[in-house]
Amino acid sequence: MPDCVYHTDKVKFESVRKDLQKLQILPKKYGPRLAMTVCTCRKNVKKGNYDVHSLEITRGEVAKVYDDVNLPKWDAYPQTKDFVSNVLSTYYTGLSKRKLLCVLVKALDNDFNIFAPEMRLKPIKKKEHKTSPSAVHYIIRKRKKSCSIKTDVILPLFGGNSKSLEPATGKGFCEVSRKFDCVVQFDGEKTKMFMDKGQQKTMVTVWCKSQESLGEISQYLTAAAMKIQAETSRKHEQEHRKRVAAREIKKSIHLKSSPGDQTAYQFEMDRKDIMSLDFEKKVMKDDKHKRYQLCGKDRFDPLVGGHCLNCLKTYDSLKENGDVCRYHKGFIFYCAEERYYTWSCCSYSVQYLKPTHAEHSVSGCTEGQHVWRPHLKASRGDKSENKHWNQVLRSYKH
Repeated sequence: MPDCVYHTDKVKFESVRKDLQKLQILPKKYGPRLAMTVCTCRKNVKKGNYDVHSLEITRGEVAKVYDDVNLPKWDAYPQTKDFVSNVLSTYYTGLSKRKLLCVLVKALDNDFNIFAPEMRLKPIKKKEHKTSPSAVHYIIRKRKKSCSIKTDVILPLFGGNSKSLEPATGKGFCEVSRKFDCVVQFDGEKTKMFMDKGQQKTMVTVWCKSQESLGEISQYLTAAAMKIQAETSRKHEQEHRKRVAAREIKKSIHLKSSPGDQTAYQFEMDRKDIMSLDFEKKVMKDDKHKRYQLCGKDRFDPLVGGHCLNCLKTYDSLKENGDVCRYHKGFIFYCAEERYYTWSCCSYSVQYLKPTHAEHSVSGCTEGQHVWRPHLKASRGDKSENKHWNQVLRSYKH
Protein backbone atom coordinates (compact mmCIF):
# COMPACT_ATOMS: atom_id res chain seq x y z
CA MET A 1 0.00 0.00 0.00
CA PRO A 2 1.53 3.39 -0.95
CA ASP A 3 2.27 5.97 1.73
CA CYS A 4 -0.56 8.42 2.45
CA VAL A 5 0.37 11.96 3.53
CA TYR A 6 -2.84 12.19 5.54
CA HIS A 7 -2.82 8.91 7.48
CA THR A 8 0.95 9.00 8.10
CA ASP A 9 0.56 11.93 10.52
CA LYS A 10 -2.97 13.29 10.85
CA VAL A 11 -2.08 15.97 13.41
CA LYS A 12 0.65 17.44 11.24
CA PHE A 13 -1.55 17.29 8.13
CA GLU A 14 -4.38 19.14 9.95
CA SER A 15 -1.94 21.88 10.98
CA VAL A 16 -0.75 22.21 7.36
CA ARG A 17 -4.33 22.48 6.14
CA LYS A 18 -5.11 25.35 8.53
CA ASP A 19 -1.92 27.16 7.52
CA LEU A 20 -2.82 26.86 3.81
CA GLN A 21 -6.16 28.51 4.59
CA LYS A 22 -4.43 31.31 6.50
CA LEU A 23 -2.07 31.83 3.53
CA GLN A 24 -5.24 32.22 1.36
CA ILE A 25 -4.10 29.45 -0.96
CA LEU A 26 -6.94 27.09 -0.04
CA PRO A 27 -10.47 28.50 0.46
CA LYS A 28 -12.23 27.66 3.69
CA LYS A 29 -15.05 25.67 2.08
CA TYR A 30 -12.57 23.29 0.39
CA GLY A 31 -10.47 22.73 3.51
CA PRO A 32 -12.53 19.82 4.93
CA ARG A 33 -12.18 17.93 1.61
CA LEU A 34 -8.40 18.21 1.25
CA ALA A 35 -7.73 15.01 3.22
CA MET A 36 -10.24 12.98 1.15
CA THR A 37 -8.74 14.32 -2.06
CA VAL A 38 -5.09 13.42 -1.36
CA CYS A 39 -5.77 10.14 0.53
CA THR A 40 -5.00 6.93 -1.42
CA CYS A 41 -5.55 4.28 1.26
CA ARG A 42 -9.16 4.74 2.34
CA LYS A 43 -11.64 1.90 1.79
CA ASN A 44 -14.07 3.82 -0.37
CA VAL A 45 -11.41 5.07 -2.79
CA LYS A 46 -12.63 5.19 -6.37
CA LYS A 47 -11.48 2.44 -8.70
CA GLY A 48 -8.95 3.47 -11.32
CA ASN A 49 -5.27 3.68 -12.23
CA TYR A 50 -3.31 5.09 -9.28
CA ASP A 51 0.07 4.95 -10.93
CA VAL A 52 2.53 7.71 -10.02
CA HIS A 53 2.59 8.87 -13.63
CA SER A 54 -1.24 9.10 -13.89
CA LEU A 55 -1.12 12.78 -12.88
CA GLU A 56 0.88 14.94 -15.26
CA ILE A 57 2.78 17.76 -13.59
CA THR A 58 5.27 19.78 -15.60
CA ARG A 59 8.50 21.22 -14.32
CA GLY A 60 7.17 24.72 -14.84
CA GLU A 61 4.32 24.04 -12.44
CA VAL A 62 6.69 22.60 -9.84
CA ALA A 63 8.94 25.67 -10.20
CA LYS A 64 5.89 27.92 -9.70
CA VAL A 65 5.05 26.24 -6.40
CA TYR A 66 8.73 26.37 -5.37
CA ASP A 67 8.91 30.12 -6.04
CA ASP A 68 5.73 30.71 -4.05
CA VAL A 69 7.04 28.72 -1.06
CA ASN A 70 10.17 30.92 -0.95
CA LEU A 71 8.11 34.08 -0.52
CA PRO A 72 8.39 35.95 2.84
CA LYS A 73 4.80 35.18 3.85
CA TRP A 74 5.74 31.49 4.33
CA ASP A 75 8.35 32.37 6.98
CA ALA A 76 5.57 32.72 9.58
CA TYR A 77 4.67 29.04 9.09
CA PRO A 78 8.00 27.14 9.13
CA GLN A 79 6.44 23.70 9.75
CA THR A 80 4.16 24.03 6.71
CA LYS A 81 7.02 25.39 4.60
CA ASP A 82 9.20 22.35 5.40
CA PHE A 83 6.28 19.98 4.72
CA VAL A 84 5.58 21.48 1.26
CA SER A 85 9.32 21.58 0.44
CA ASN A 86 9.55 17.86 1.27
CA VAL A 87 6.57 17.14 -1.02
CA LEU A 88 8.25 19.11 -3.84
CA SER A 89 11.46 17.06 -3.54
CA THR A 90 9.80 13.61 -3.24
CA TYR A 91 6.48 13.97 -5.13
CA TYR A 92 7.48 11.30 -7.69
CA THR A 93 7.70 8.61 -4.97
CA GLY A 94 4.00 8.36 -4.14
CA LEU A 95 0.56 9.08 -5.55
CA SER A 96 -0.64 10.86 -2.41
CA LYS A 97 2.20 13.42 -2.55
CA ARG A 98 1.66 13.84 -6.26
CA LYS A 99 -2.04 14.57 -5.63
CA LEU A 100 -1.19 17.15 -2.96
CA LEU A 101 1.26 18.86 -5.32
CA CYS A 102 -1.40 18.87 -8.04
CA VAL A 103 -3.85 20.53 -5.61
CA LEU A 104 -1.29 23.26 -4.80
CA VAL A 105 -0.55 23.87 -8.47
CA LYS A 106 -4.21 24.29 -9.37
CA ALA A 107 -4.96 26.33 -6.25
CA LEU A 108 -2.35 28.92 -7.26
CA ASP A 109 -4.30 29.28 -10.54
CA ASN A 110 -7.66 29.47 -8.66
CA ASP A 111 -8.75 26.15 -10.15
CA PHE A 112 -10.53 23.91 -7.60
CA ASN A 113 -12.23 21.40 -9.90
CA ILE A 114 -10.14 18.63 -8.37
CA PHE A 115 -12.34 18.86 -5.26
CA ALA A 116 -15.57 18.32 -7.24
CA PRO A 117 -15.75 14.49 -6.74
CA GLU A 118 -15.28 14.98 -3.00
CA MET A 119 -17.73 17.88 -2.50
CA ARG A 120 -20.58 16.68 -0.30
CA LEU A 121 -21.13 19.82 1.66
CA LYS A 122 -24.67 20.60 2.89
CA PRO A 123 -26.01 24.13 2.42
CA ILE A 124 -25.47 26.24 5.49
CA LYS A 125 -28.72 27.38 7.07
CA LYS A 126 -28.50 30.94 8.21
CA LYS A 127 -30.04 31.67 11.57
CA GLU A 128 -32.82 34.20 11.60
CA HIS A 129 -31.95 36.97 14.02
CA LYS A 130 -34.85 38.97 15.40
CA THR A 131 -34.26 42.68 15.46
CA SER A 132 -34.73 44.28 18.88
CA PRO A 133 -37.10 47.30 19.22
CA SER A 134 -34.19 49.63 19.98
CA ALA A 135 -32.40 48.46 16.84
CA VAL A 136 -35.55 49.04 14.79
CA HIS A 137 -35.74 52.67 15.91
CA TYR A 138 -32.04 53.09 15.14
CA ILE A 139 -32.51 51.65 11.63
CA ILE A 140 -35.49 53.93 10.99
CA ARG A 141 -33.57 57.04 12.12
CA LYS A 142 -30.59 56.08 9.99
CA ARG A 143 -32.80 55.48 6.95
CA LYS A 144 -34.55 58.83 7.44
CA LYS A 145 -31.19 60.63 7.42
CA SER A 146 -30.26 58.97 4.11
CA CYS A 147 -33.56 60.07 2.49
CA SER A 148 -33.60 63.53 0.94
CA ILE A 149 -37.36 63.80 0.31
CA LYS A 150 -40.04 64.05 2.98
CA THR A 151 -43.69 64.53 2.02
CA ASP A 152 -47.26 63.73 3.10
CA VAL A 153 -49.46 61.37 1.08
CA ILE A 154 -53.26 61.19 1.48
CA LEU A 155 -54.72 57.70 1.01
CA PRO A 156 -58.43 57.09 0.10
CA LEU A 157 -59.05 55.13 3.30
CA PHE A 158 -61.12 55.90 6.39
CA GLY A 159 -58.88 56.33 9.43
CA GLY A 160 -60.65 53.62 11.41
CA ASN A 161 -59.70 51.05 8.76
CA SER A 162 -55.99 51.97 8.69
CA LYS A 163 -55.04 48.85 10.66
CA SER A 164 -56.29 46.74 7.75
CA LEU A 165 -53.28 47.93 5.72
CA GLU A 166 -50.98 45.57 7.64
CA PRO A 167 -51.78 42.41 5.58
CA ALA A 168 -50.90 44.27 2.36
CA THR A 169 -48.01 46.50 3.51
CA GLY A 170 -46.68 44.66 6.57
CA LYS A 171 -46.68 45.75 10.17
CA GLY A 172 -45.47 49.32 10.34
CA PHE A 173 -45.16 49.39 6.51
CA CYS A 174 -42.13 47.07 6.78
CA GLU A 175 -42.69 45.43 3.37
CA VAL A 176 -42.98 48.81 1.65
CA SER A 177 -39.84 50.03 3.43
CA ARG A 178 -37.84 47.00 2.24
CA LYS A 179 -39.18 47.11 -1.29
CA PHE A 180 -38.58 50.83 -1.96
CA ASP A 181 -35.84 51.57 0.64
CA CYS A 182 -37.96 54.22 2.34
CA VAL A 183 -39.78 55.03 5.59
CA VAL A 184 -43.58 55.31 5.85
CA GLN A 185 -45.41 56.33 9.03
CA PHE A 186 -48.97 57.31 9.98
CA ASP A 187 -49.81 60.92 10.80
CA GLY A 188 -52.26 60.36 13.66
CA GLU A 189 -53.30 63.99 14.27
CA LYS A 190 -54.26 64.80 10.68
CA THR A 191 -55.95 61.41 10.25
CA LYS A 192 -58.05 62.09 13.37
CA MET A 193 -59.12 65.43 11.89
CA PHE A 194 -60.34 63.64 8.76
CA MET A 195 -62.21 61.08 10.92
CA ASP A 196 -63.96 63.84 12.91
CA LYS A 197 -65.19 65.35 9.65
CA GLY A 198 -66.35 61.93 8.38
CA GLN A 199 -63.93 61.94 5.43
CA GLN A 200 -62.42 58.78 3.95
CA LYS A 201 -58.83 60.01 4.12
CA THR A 202 -55.71 58.76 5.88
CA MET A 203 -52.53 60.82 6.09
CA VAL A 204 -49.12 59.12 5.95
CA THR A 205 -45.63 60.64 5.91
CA VAL A 206 -43.09 59.25 3.42
CA TRP A 207 -39.29 59.58 3.47
CA CYS A 208 -37.65 58.53 0.17
CA LYS A 209 -34.60 59.23 -1.99
CA SER A 210 -36.08 60.26 -5.36
CA GLN A 211 -39.26 61.53 -6.98
CA GLU A 212 -39.58 58.32 -9.04
CA SER A 213 -39.63 56.14 -5.93
CA LEU A 214 -42.11 58.56 -4.32
CA GLY A 215 -44.51 58.06 -7.23
CA GLU A 216 -44.19 54.27 -7.01
CA ILE A 217 -44.73 54.32 -3.24
CA SER A 218 -47.82 56.53 -3.55
CA GLN A 219 -49.26 54.32 -6.28
CA TYR A 220 -48.62 51.14 -4.26
CA LEU A 221 -50.18 52.50 -1.06
CA THR A 222 -53.16 54.03 -2.89
CA ALA A 223 -53.99 50.75 -4.63
CA ALA A 224 -53.88 48.83 -1.32
CA ALA A 225 -56.01 51.47 0.44
CA MET A 226 -58.64 51.53 -2.34
CA LYS A 227 -58.97 47.75 -2.24
CA ILE A 228 -59.44 47.69 1.54
CA GLN A 229 -61.90 50.60 1.52
CA ALA A 230 -64.00 49.00 -1.23
CA GLU A 231 -64.27 45.75 0.72
CA THR A 232 -65.14 47.56 3.95
CA SER A 233 -67.73 49.77 2.23
CA ARG A 234 -69.37 46.69 0.71
CA LYS A 235 -69.75 45.09 4.16
CA HIS A 236 -71.15 48.31 5.66
CA GLU A 237 -73.62 48.60 2.80
CA GLN A 238 -74.92 45.09 3.43
CA GLU A 239 -75.36 45.82 7.13
CA HIS A 240 -77.11 49.10 6.31
CA ARG A 241 -79.58 47.32 4.05
CA LYS A 242 -80.37 44.80 6.76
CA ARG A 243 -80.98 47.58 9.29
CA VAL A 244 -83.24 49.46 6.86
CA ALA A 245 -85.24 46.31 6.14
CA ALA A 246 -85.66 45.62 9.87
CA ARG A 247 -86.74 49.23 10.42
CA GLU A 248 -89.36 48.96 7.69
CA ILE A 249 -90.74 45.75 9.19
CA LYS A 250 -90.92 47.37 12.62
CA LYS A 251 -92.66 50.40 11.14
CA SER A 252 -95.26 48.25 9.39
CA ILE A 253 -95.88 46.35 12.62
CA HIS A 254 -96.54 49.60 14.51
CA LEU A 255 -98.97 50.71 11.82
CA LYS A 256 -100.87 47.44 12.11
CA SER A 257 -101.09 47.82 15.87
CA SER A 258 -103.30 50.95 15.74
CA PRO A 259 -106.60 50.60 17.70
CA GLY A 260 -108.76 51.30 14.64
CA ASP A 261 -107.31 48.51 12.52
CA GLN A 262 -106.63 45.56 14.76
CA THR A 263 -106.73 44.59 18.37
CA ALA A 264 -103.65 44.03 20.47
CA TYR A 265 -104.23 40.31 20.25
CA GLN A 266 -104.19 40.32 16.45
CA PHE A 267 -101.07 42.44 16.48
CA GLU A 268 -99.28 39.81 18.55
CA MET A 269 -100.38 37.11 16.13
CA ASP A 270 -99.09 39.04 13.09
CA ARG A 271 -95.82 39.68 14.84
CA LYS A 272 -95.52 35.98 15.56
CA ASP A 273 -96.00 35.16 11.88
CA ILE A 274 -93.35 37.67 10.81
CA MET A 275 -90.76 36.46 13.28
CA SER A 276 -91.37 32.80 12.49
CA LEU A 277 -90.30 33.35 8.86
CA ASP A 278 -86.76 34.21 9.93
CA PHE A 279 -86.66 31.89 12.94
CA GLU A 280 -84.10 29.38 11.66
CA LYS A 281 -81.68 32.06 10.48
CA LYS A 282 -81.66 34.14 13.65
CA VAL A 283 -81.91 31.50 16.36
CA MET A 284 -80.39 28.37 14.83
CA LYS A 285 -77.36 29.99 13.20
CA ASP A 286 -74.93 29.09 16.03
CA ASP A 287 -73.26 25.69 16.07
CA LYS A 288 -74.54 24.93 19.56
CA HIS A 289 -78.11 25.19 18.29
CA LYS A 290 -77.68 23.07 15.16
CA ARG A 291 -78.77 19.86 16.83
CA TYR A 292 -82.04 21.55 17.84
CA GLN A 293 -82.69 22.93 14.35
CA LEU A 294 -86.03 21.72 13.05
CA CYS A 295 -86.98 21.36 9.41
CA GLY A 296 -89.63 19.68 7.29
CA LYS A 297 -91.86 17.18 9.08
CA ASP A 298 -89.92 17.55 12.32
CA ARG A 299 -91.21 21.08 12.95
CA PHE A 300 -93.65 21.44 15.82
CA ASP A 301 -95.41 24.19 17.74
CA PRO A 302 -94.20 24.23 21.37
CA LEU A 303 -97.62 25.48 22.55
CA VAL A 304 -99.44 22.38 21.32
CA GLY A 305 -100.72 20.51 24.38
CA GLY A 306 -100.42 23.60 26.61
CA HIS A 307 -103.11 25.69 28.26
CA CYS A 308 -103.90 29.25 29.33
CA LEU A 309 -102.60 30.20 32.76
CA ASN A 310 -105.70 32.34 33.47
CA CYS A 311 -108.76 30.44 32.21
CA LEU A 312 -107.15 26.96 31.87
CA LYS A 313 -108.33 26.66 28.26
CA THR A 314 -106.50 24.01 26.21
CA TYR A 315 -104.38 25.51 23.43
CA ASP A 316 -105.78 25.11 19.93
CA SER A 317 -104.33 27.80 17.63
CA LEU A 318 -103.00 31.33 17.81
CA LYS A 319 -105.04 32.40 14.78
CA GLU A 320 -108.44 32.38 16.47
CA ASN A 321 -110.26 35.68 16.08
CA GLY A 322 -112.65 37.14 18.68
CA ASP A 323 -111.62 34.70 21.41
CA VAL A 324 -111.78 36.44 24.82
CA CYS A 325 -110.21 35.03 27.97
CA ARG A 326 -112.74 35.14 30.87
CA TYR A 327 -111.40 34.13 34.25
CA HIS A 328 -111.16 34.87 37.98
CA LYS A 329 -108.04 36.82 38.80
CA GLY A 330 -108.17 35.97 42.50
CA PHE A 331 -108.06 32.70 44.45
CA ILE A 332 -110.51 30.37 46.27
CA PHE A 333 -110.54 30.43 50.06
CA TYR A 334 -112.72 28.75 52.73
CA CYS A 335 -114.97 30.91 54.90
CA ALA A 336 -115.20 29.26 58.32
CA GLU A 337 -118.19 31.29 59.53
CA GLU A 338 -120.40 30.72 56.51
CA ARG A 339 -118.88 27.29 55.75
CA TYR A 340 -118.50 27.66 51.99
CA TYR A 341 -115.80 28.39 49.41
CA THR A 342 -115.61 31.75 47.65
CA TRP A 343 -113.42 33.67 45.20
CA SER A 344 -111.32 36.46 46.68
CA CYS A 345 -111.72 38.68 43.63
CA CYS A 346 -115.52 38.84 43.35
CA SER A 347 -116.86 36.95 46.42
CA TYR A 348 -118.55 34.42 44.15
CA SER A 349 -119.37 31.31 46.17
CA VAL A 350 -118.47 27.92 44.71
CA GLN A 351 -118.60 24.28 45.75
CA TYR A 352 -115.18 23.28 44.40
CA LEU A 353 -111.50 23.83 45.16
CA LYS A 354 -109.98 23.27 41.69
CA PRO A 355 -111.86 25.17 38.97
CA THR A 356 -112.03 24.19 35.28
CA HIS A 357 -112.16 26.18 32.07
CA ALA A 358 -115.96 25.79 31.87
CA GLU A 359 -116.43 27.24 35.32
CA HIS A 360 -114.04 30.12 34.56
CA SER A 361 -115.83 30.97 31.32
CA VAL A 362 -119.29 30.96 33.00
CA SER A 363 -118.60 32.86 36.21
CA GLY A 364 -115.39 34.71 35.42
CA CYS A 365 -115.23 38.33 36.56
CA THR A 366 -112.29 39.49 34.40
CA GLU A 367 -111.75 39.57 30.64
CA GLY A 368 -108.40 39.77 28.86
CA GLN A 369 -105.93 37.93 26.61
CA HIS A 370 -104.92 34.33 26.91
CA VAL A 371 -101.55 33.68 28.52
CA TRP A 372 -100.41 30.45 26.94
CA ARG A 373 -98.11 28.08 28.74
CA PRO A 374 -95.95 25.69 26.60
CA HIS A 375 -96.45 22.00 26.98
CA LEU A 376 -94.12 20.18 29.36
CA LYS A 377 -92.45 18.25 26.51
CA ALA A 378 -91.55 21.50 24.74
CA SER A 379 -89.54 22.68 27.77
CA ARG A 380 -87.39 19.55 27.97
CA GLY A 381 -83.89 19.31 26.49
CA ASP A 382 -81.29 22.02 26.22
CA LYS A 383 -81.66 25.06 28.52
CA SER A 384 -80.64 27.39 25.70
CA GLU A 385 -83.83 26.37 23.83
CA ASN A 386 -85.96 27.25 26.87
CA LYS A 387 -84.23 30.59 27.14
CA HIS A 388 -85.04 31.30 23.52
CA TRP A 389 -88.75 30.60 23.96
CA ASN A 390 -88.83 32.67 27.13
CA GLN A 391 -87.36 35.58 25.20
CA VAL A 392 -89.88 35.12 22.38
CA LEU A 393 -92.84 35.05 24.78
CA ARG A 394 -91.43 38.01 26.71
CA SER A 395 -91.06 40.05 23.50
CA TYR A 396 -94.76 39.66 22.74
CA LYS A 397 -95.75 41.60 25.85
CA HIS A 398 -96.40 45.36 25.43
